Formats: sequence, C-alpha cells, structure tokens
Amino acid sequence: MLVLFEKGMKNVKNEYKQLNYVQHLKEKLEAFTSDFLPHMKEEEEVFQPMLMEYFTYDELKDIKKKVIAQHCSQKDTAEILRGLSLWNKAEELQKVFKYSVDEKAERSSKTQKSSSSISNLPPEVMLNIFSYLNPQDLCRCSQVNTKWAQLAKTGSLWRHLYPVLWARGDWYSGPPTYLDREPDEDWISRRKDESRAFQECDEDADIDESEETGEEEDSSINVAQREKELLNSLVQYVLPYIGHSVKTLVLAYSSATSNKVISRMLEHCPNLEYLDLTQTDISDSAFNGWRFGACQTLRHIDLSGCEKITDITLEKLSMALGMPSAHKKRLLKCYRNNRTVKDIRNHMRCSSLAQITGG
Repeated sequence: MLVLFEKGMKNVKNEYKQLNYVQHLKEKLEAFTSDFLPHMKEEEEVFQPMLMEYFTYDELKDIKKKVIAQHCSQKDTAEILRGLSLWNKAEELQKVFKYSVDEKAERSSKTQKSSSSISNLPPEVMLNIFSYLNPQDLCRCSQVNTKWAQLAKTGSLWRHLYPVLWARGDWYSGPPTYLDREPDEDWISRRKDESRAFQECDEDADIDESEETGEEEDSSINVAQREKELLNSLVQYVLPYIGHSVKTLVLAYSSATSNKVISRMLEHCPNLEYLDLTQTDISDSAFNGWRFGACQTLRHIDLSGCEKITDITLEKLSMALGMPSAHKKRLLKCYRNNRTVKDIRNHMRCSSLAQITGG
C-alpha cells in the first residue's frame, strides 16, 4: 500500500489529481478493510480470549514488545520513517479532500435553502399572498421580521375595517356588501346586553370583586372589553400607518366605542367612503375632528339609532363634505322638518354623498 501511494504521489503533481488519487486509494483501502475485518473479528472473539486465558497481562506485554522489536529489525529505519511520512501526508490530503467535499455540500445546501425560502420572494408576490390573509393573520405575520412587518402595514390590505365583528371572532375584511342584510333580533339583543353590562361595569369601578355575577353577564363584559382593547390597538398601532387607505369603517352595534375613539379614527381615515355607526352611544363631539373638506369621498353614512346625535353633527358633516352654506341650510332644514332621507339626498347632489341614514 505504501509503495502504491508513494508511486502515485511522485507521478501526480496537480493538486486536484492528487485529491482524486487519494479518493481512489481510499476506496481500495476500504475494500481491503472489508475483507480483513472478518479476520479481526475472529481474532477478537477467539484468539484474544485464549491469550487472556493462558497468559498473564505482564506476559502479554512482553510478547508484544518482542514482536514489535523483531518486526522493526527486519526493516530499515529510513524506510519506516518514509512510510510514516507518506501516511501523514495522505491523512492531510484526505482531510483537505473531506473538507472540500463537506464545504461544497454545505454551500449547496445553503444555496438550495436560501433559494427556496419564502423570505426571498419579491415584495409584490408576498403582498399578493398577504392579500388572502385576514386581519388576525396579518398581525401575526407582522411579528415575524421587519420586512414582513412593513408589508403587513400596506394600506391595500386594510381597506375595510369591521372591529365589532373582529372582536367576536368574525375576521371578515371584504367590501360592505356582505353586510347588506339586516342582523337578526337575537344578534342585536346580545350587542345591547354587552353594551349595558360593559357600561354598568365601567361606571361601578369600585364594585366588590367577591360579589357574584352571572356567567352570561361575565361573558358579555369580556366581549365588550375585548372590543375596547381592539379599538384602542387599531387607533394606536394600525391606523397611523394605513388610515389613508381605509374605505370602509363599520362600528354598528358597538358595545365599547366612544366619542374619543370615533374622533381619532375619523382623523386617521380622511378617505372614507362607507361609515356605519348604527346603534352606537355617540354624540356630536365624535365628529369634532372634521374640518372643511375632511371627508369629500364619503358616499354612505348610517347614524340609525344614535339618539344623542343632533343637527350639529349634520352641520359638521356638510362642512366635512365641502358643501356650500346654501346647501348646508337646506340639509339642516330637512333634518329639522323630519323630511325623508330621499329629500335630504336631493338637496345634497352637489356633494359626493350618495346615502345618509338616520332615525
């Protein structure tokens, strides 16, 4: 084996060919080992136990020394050193070869992993994927990394907001045509119960915690509390980034909304087209943030059941729509005379508002 290796190293000067030669030699050695191992196994299982049985440990050490001495005396010292040198060189080359193979495999693995990673997709492709996610999933994606957080705040993903539905596990985020049908009486009744329970709990903050409350009442309070937290999170963390893209805002039958929350939402969403505040406990101050021409894109507003709304809100609405003072007076006159919604719309043809609902 040593002669074969020495001959090969002399004839092969190119490093790449040397590595190939080492690989070829390695295969030959492995073939030799596979033939020789059965004999080694026989020695371990048969001869070694016999030696241990008939010789002491010290006697075996003496035999080993004699065998090595006899073996060395039959070879020239220079030849032994030369053989050891060649083997050392072979080991070094084998290490280099193994390193180069492992490095290539690792590089290939990294390249394959990198090229197949979803994070390497173009932003427009990722944005298209994100468009199929609901608001809850978008919020989760924004926590993955900075790139995803920026994509999740793209305005086109947040055109339609339904916080009341979201707080109750319905993550619909499509156009408001889905809500054309009126909710059933049971659904409205539950929303009213939630609102009542939440207000009572909010007003009586010093209530004894040990006092027993009904399971149904606790559930209503929890839902309303969840809605309140969701509204506050939207105002603080989402709307500052995507507010200009919001087209639809539906807070109908909200249990936890307030004048302050509505006002801040309207300030962040100047391009609203559809606003539904049906059966909410708001007053005129909810629209204090509206200035002249602040919502000229508004096409639909529903204030049905908002008992605290007065003609002051309509005055602010007309100003926000950019209506001339003459039309503003006609709008207020219609409201005060309890004219129909159709009559009000007829006097508002100069504006973009197509539908106003009240009562």
